[in-house]
Amino acid sequence: MCERIRGDKWLPDLQASRVISPQKNFPNNTRVCALIDEESGRWLEDRVREEFLPHEAEAIISIHLSTTGTEDKLIWSATSNGCYSTKSAYHLLSNEGELSEPGPSNPTAHKQFCRQLWSLNVPNKIRHFLWRASNDSLPTKKNLQKRNIMSESTCERCGDDTEDTIHGIWGCPLDLAPMHEADFHPTHWLSPPLSFYKINYDGVTFQDSALAGLGVVVRYSNGWVIAALSERITLPPTVEVLEALACRKAVSFVIDLDIHDVVFEGDSEVIFKHLSSDQPSMAAFGHIVDDARSLAARLRSFHFSNTKRKGNMVADKLAQLAKVLYEPKIWLEPRGHP
Repeated sequence: MCERIRGDKWLPDLQASRVISPQKNFPNNTRVCALIDEESGRWLEDRVREEFLPHEAEAIISIHLSTTGTEDKLIWSATSNGCYSTKSAYHLLSNEGELSEPGPSNPTAHKQFCRQLWSLNVPNKIRHFLWRASNDSLPTKKNLQKRNIMSESTCERCGDDTEDTIHGIWGCPLDLAPMHEADFHPTHWLSPPLSFYKINYDGVTFQDSALAGLGVVVRYSNGWVIAALSERITLPPTVEVLEALACRKAVSFVIDLDIHDVVFEGDSEVIFKHLSSDQPSMAAFGHIVDDARSLAARLRSFHFSNTKRKGNMVADKLAQLAKVLYEPKIWLEPRGHP
């Protein structure tokens, strides 16, 4: 990493992306690579904790580095895909939070609207929903983030915008898609093509600790489980980073197993969208996605797939199991190559 430790924006926080810790051992022009072990590609944790304030040290250590030597790149942190857009710049400069709050410009008209709403000849649950939407009290990801229930507010369906009330009801392009498109995302596990293996992966966060879990399960086309993995890791900064790490772990696990024809499947549409692109990912987790694609390219045949949460339950349970593990756990069944 060629960024300067002090002066450049490289910490994973929009509000405080520059280092503020008092200078100790490193001169001002020292690069971030001085904090990384060249052989293992991991942070030098003792050096990081010695040099930085505790909250900055934890933020740095939570950054998961590339395992394939991906080059540094500049990303636009105001969008989830890392690409600049005029819309995101407008929201950034004019304080999106204030602009997107639903509210009346005319109090008298608002009172009339409320009277008309509650007099609608529709079921009570619809009136109640409309009232909550007009008062921005629906459990959108943005509102849940305000209450510290969720760590981020990006829409899980499109992965391109904040899930507030307006986006959730009218703005998300995928919410406007025909309902029959859901058939492309099965709610149960489906077998891969004959002679292929399907690898399901998932990540879960543990709310009572700064930890997370990764789960991977490997099944042959007849559904027979031949390998599984459960591993506990430091809590990443976002759910998207966690899902990307789960995918990268799945790919590296398959390579270790010497499997050649593979379908990788997770339940994050955001990560699937980036994995399926033929362009380098510019998202904050893009280096991890690029790692996964680079590793997968070593296989004879592979492709990425997406499923609903119910189709990924085994990987989810394995990820939850990691909470009680102190080191990675691997299960292997004897097998012969098809």
